[in-house]
Amino acid sequence: MSHRNHTEFFASIGAIALDSRGGSAVVHQQPLAIASRSSYIHRVKYFFFVGLFVTAGFAPTRAFSQQEPPPSRAETSYVYDCTKLPYVSAGCPSYNEMIAKGDKDLFGLINGSHVFACFRPNEDVFFVASLIEPYPGEYTARSATSPNNLQSTGIFSYARFKDGFQEEFTTLTGLWRKTKLINVATFSAKDDQNGTHAAASDTEISYDNSFRGSNDARTVYALHIRRSTLRFSETYTTAAVAPAHKAGKVPTQPPTNAPAQLGSSGYCAEFNAH
Repeated sequence: MSHRNHTEFFASIGAIALDSRGGSAVVHQQPLAIASRSSYIHRVKYFFFVGLFVTAGFAPTRAFSQQEPPPSRAETSYVYDCTKLPYVSAGCPSYNEMIAKGDKDLFGLINGSHVFACFRPNEDVFFVASLIEPYPGEYTARSATSPNNLQSTGIFSYARFKDGFQEEFTTLTGLWRKTKLINVATFSAKDDQNGTHAAASDTEISYDNSFRGSNDARTVYALHIRRSTLRFSETYTTAAVAPAHKAGKVPTQPPTNAPAQLGSSGYCAEFNAH
């Protein structure tokens, strides 16, 4: 663009004056006296610095928009109000922290149709029992000869978290069964190889796991959740250990110790993802 065209461009800009009659801003077209190249350069510098000022004024807004977004509704819907518990549980804040951070292991569990998050008293321990139930239209007849007996696949998952870390995880695939005459379904699943079983009805959920300890004694963990009250009870029962004896000889002494049992009880929170 030539110097003359620049001069005509700035000369066509209107000067804004305040209309004394209406108090509104009115544009009056007034020719600008640009007599020399130095005056033109001066005005270019003026608009350049005004542009910098306006851009700097919007900088805080841009910085605010880059802040971390709040948790989504899907995450906040699984947050539990720990003050509802009749006891103190350090596991409840740990659970909420993992929900707020979108923990993948935890959210991988709570995609079931019914989810129970249970909190041990006084400990930083919580466990999640997730139960996937079929929709009514997903049931099929068990066989052609038993059209009134219906069944559908279901999945039960259990995970326990301690001090913010997952220390146990189990998932079992089983069957929901009901009849056309009695529309009440029950679920059962088992893995005999790993010693795990799960069962569920419209009143209670149960899960047990069998394992051997360091002294080769078998311990059975059992969990029960009452759906009406959301109370839970869990126990660890260790079998008595028989005294060592030589091969081929029948032991003459009874077990050295009786079965030992430890347990706890508390409350759960239920979330329905259907």
